[in-house]
Amino acid sequence: MRQHPSSSSKSSRHGSIYVLTLLTVAAVGSMILIGAKLRSSSNSGAQVIEDMNANSTGVLDAAELAIGQIKNDTSWKVNAQKGVVFSDFTLGDRDYSSSVIDADTLAVPTLSTSIYRVQVESQHGIVQEQARFDLNASTVDYLAFLKGYGLELYWPLNEATTSTTAEEIVWVAPITNGTYLDPNGAGQETNDEGGIVPVFGSIGDHVEVPWSNSFIASDGTFSLWMKYTGPNRSFINRPFLGMECALNGNTAFNVCVYYSSLWFYIDDDDTWGAPNLAITGSNTIMANQWYHIAVSWGSAGQKVYIDGKLAGSTAANTDGLDSATKANGGRQPLMIGGGENVNLNTTPMTYFDGSVAHVAMMTSQLSDAQVAEIAAVKPDLYEFSLVEGSWVRVYD
Repeated sequence: MRQHPSSSSKSSRHGSIYVLTLLTVAAVGSMILIGAKLRSSSNSGAQVIEDMNANSTGVLDAAELAIGQIKNDTSWKVNAQKGVVFSDFTLGDRDYSSSVIDADTLAVPTLSTSIYRVQVESQHGIVQEQARFDLNASTVDYLAFLKGYGLELYWPLNEATTSTTAEEIVWVAPITNGTYLDPNGAGQETNDEGGIVPVFGSIGDHVEVPWSNSFIASDGTFSLWMKYTGPNRSFINRPFLGMECALNGNTAFNVCVYYSSLWFYIDDDDTWGAPNLAITGSNTIMANQWYHIAVSWGSAGQKVYIDGKLAGSTAANTDGLDSATKANGGRQPLMIGGGENVNLNTTPMTYFDGSVAHVAMMTSQLSDAQVAEIAAVKPDLYEFSLVEGSWVRVYD
């Protein structure tokens, strides 16, 4: 595990500075205490401050408050760029303050920061205490996790604002990369775990992935995370994943939000018909909430899942993911964040209101249990751990 310098020096108008590190018994005790707080921290800031008021222990209180703030901040990646964990405040006869930087660059954190250097300060009269520690923010290796389920293609869609390329990171080849048709939509928001996501909301702003042989699949599964931001129970069809059978032809593949339901359509012969739809119940997709969505097709029919649970199916439809022959203008690009209106047999192009992230295609029709396992893992959820050897306490 990475270690950072365990001692430092500075000049001070208050005289001598005593630096306590893990080499001393006192620091070892502090490190254990802070590690325990990190593992168990679930108190709100108000509760921690109340405890501080009842039992003031100076800089250790400030460290606990900082850890609690970070762990409970779902937008930490963004808020860390302000350079502070919490705003300065006074409690009783003590003043508290904090700062945070990137431990590697020693500059203000960015969205790519993985190790944060947090410094807290408690001042009581002329006595000033400071402590510093590093927190490692790590996420699950989602690519490796998905590979255990027969992963074929994967677009995280976590590119920064104004990016033009939506990288596909399994094959790492230009043919499987997508294009943001409107680069301004990339990186516009963060999800509930602080992961970067695009925002879609108009005709022609979707991600377009060129057709490839991977899209010839008699059975398979798509897994993704989605947030719809339009009105609840709207009669406007809003697709977020789709493919045409032929240029200006019927729909080959489509997943959309329609009147608070999820609709999944699959057809491989350039026709249109209601028997190719699997529809969930009403009020299963509500605005401004993140959902894990999975759709599968194959010999077991077409199935649609919401948050790991089977929500709709059409057993009789065993069509696969392929489209009309290339000679007839088939095999069109995959659209992410847009598609066609499958509520009309003319299937006109339309758009999605909201965000889509972590789009993955598997090479087989996954079981109900496998879909539930994937839905249970949040790819952008950060786990924080204290970097060994980073705790420094300074008395001033």
